[in-house]
Amino acid sequence: MIYLAWLTAWNMPFDPAVHATEAYEAFSGTVVDREDGEVITPYFSVVIRNPGIAGIAGQPERYAVLSEKAEGDTVPVELARGRLTALPTNLGAKDCTLEFLCVPPAEDDVLRAAADALRVGEVDYDPDAPLAEREAAEMYDPLYFDADASEDPATVLLARRQLWRWDRKTLVPSLVHLTNGVVEHQVHNILEGSLSLKVTTPPKSITKLRVVASWTQYAKDAQVSNHIGSFNTFSYEDILSAIPKPGDSIGADTGWYFDSFEVTSVSNVATFKVKANSPEYGDAKGGYLELRPKLISYSWRAAYEYQQAREEIIDIAMPAAIQPVLGDNKTETVEVLTLGQLNLDLTTPEWEFEDPDTFEVIHYNVGDRRQANGRCYVCATEHDAQDPFMTVDQNDDQIVLWELTTKNSAIRDMRTARFSELTRGVRTIRYAIRRLDRQVCIRSRAAEISFEVPWATAKAMTTADTVRVAHRIIPGGEAVGKITSIELRIDGNSRVGRVTILAPIGDGSAIPVPSVGQQSAGDVVYSVSYGRVNEPVNALALGGLAPYVDNIINDADDQKAAANLASFADLDPMAAVNSLPTQYHIGFPTLREEDLLRRRVSVTCLPTHIPKGIDIAPHLGEP
Repeated sequence: MIYLAWLTAWNMPFDPAVHATEAYEAFSGTVVDREDGEVITPYFSVVIRNPGIAGIAGQPERYAVLSEKAEGDTVPVELARGRLTALPTNLGAKDCTLEFLCVPPAEDDVLRAAADALRVGEVDYDPDAPLAEREAAEMYDPLYFDADASEDPATVLLARRQLWRWDRKTLVPSLVHLTNGVVEHQVHNILEGSLSLKVTTPPKSITKLRVVASWTQYAKDAQVSNHIGSFNTFSYEDILSAIPKPGDSIGADTGWYFDSFEVTSVSNVATFKVKANSPEYGDAKGGYLELRPKLISYSWRAAYEYQQAREEIIDIAMPAAIQPVLGDNKTETVEVLTLGQLNLDLTTPEWEFEDPDTFEVIHYNVGDRRQANGRCYVCATEHDAQDPFMTVDQNDDQIVLWELTTKNSAIRDMRTARFSELTRGVRTIRYAIRRLDRQVCIRSRAAEISFEVPWATAKAMTTADTVRVAHRIIPGGEAVGKITSIELRIDGNSRVGRVTILAPIGDGSAIPVPSVGQQSAGDVVYSVSYGRVNEPVNALALGGLAPYVDNIINDADDQKAAANLASFADLDPMAAVNSLPTQYHIGFPTLREEDLLRRRVSVTCLPTHIPKGIDIAPHLGEP
């Protein structure tokens, strides 16, 4: 007997004494547990005697449990539970069909929370740590998503050989593997004439994925230390009147400017006497001029601003260790992925005043992180959102609502001219490898086998399990594969289970082990070839770069020599001094900016491991 009983709560424990006696008898129906996209959502439908709308309605979310008391059972056994999806279209007939979805209340929120627990933001990633310590960071990389990625729980699966699955009895979500099952069922009692086998589209000989990382190499800062010195000059007034101001350019369009320039002291030094032999001095001709130079001490600091557009193209090539099905030696590119901006916080959501769906004002709790006006903040005081965004309470500026905090960005020092070799770049490449590995794995489940088995055999199976099935039609006599679909069919006293498995067509080779010069991402072993970095400016060295010109021209000694020569030639010594004003020449190499600088990185993988679920090789070439 098949029973359908209403539940007073979705998670109410199944009670055979209640849920089989106070229940409707099901005449027919189906229980379906099938892969459909990234989330396996079981459902069931039953045909019962029409209870009328009063017997169906009554709760916003009506849950029921389906149970069975089979021959040999002492008490009924739970098969599934779920939420009524809609009222029957015809409530005037003798019988009616009810359909149920095996999910808990607010299932979207539940699944999003489960997925968010797997999302790893910008963390201290150690590429040489044991696999268990770095695996979570390699399975989710926020650079491939935006801050709204949490809306889709499937995004956490893209680098995992896993799917989400709702349990049809507990209504709890879990992760199930694409090829490995929690339980392996042995099947030898396939119903005659029900087996079908076909080969779907296996992966090409080499599957490729491209990742494009674009960023602007940016360096803007003052140098780490001041340049300090002094010089003697007779033209100190001109020097003091021409002191550079902060922001004044050093050279013409060089990218360098003064962060500061300070004359720290001006002091007298010993006087200089020179004979005035020029006729311009009249009766004073033949006398002596006494000139007093000044010692000028200075301190200045340079600053710089440099921008260079850069791009790295990372090509990943992955063969699969599979049996040759069609002898296809082609290469296929399955994805081209563009990373988000390396200097942006891609994990912290934007501040919002109200919920975009319900228009309710959002309540923020202490510790909530949000981005606003290009900066990142953490909530300091629990409050309802105030429009516009303000860091202090609009009604009481003594109450701090938000405190400024650091952004969680992939790269915080944008002076770098490379990405792939960085620790953060290694994580990004390994995520991409795992993402490609998942796609190859899905395509490698290329042997689809469907069959019918007795009800008692099928009802114990779920899409979390694998089946090892033996049959004379199957190449090699047997196959093992992940269950991708189970359909329990009820038609009065006739019951049967329809099962579909996907058997991977691996060639039986072992999981590769890295050798010298190779790295691993999960079970994938790979090596990297880095292209040359075109670096017209070493941005990382600008903070300590010395000027290539740092000279005093026409100091007091030069001016004295000119005055003496003028005196000897019966010319005016003062005019000679004034003709040689003291100059301070400073020069830095121009920060040369070019068009987009592109660099290519190649990642070559060893054949990714695929389980051998079926042996199709002996039958190649047979008619």
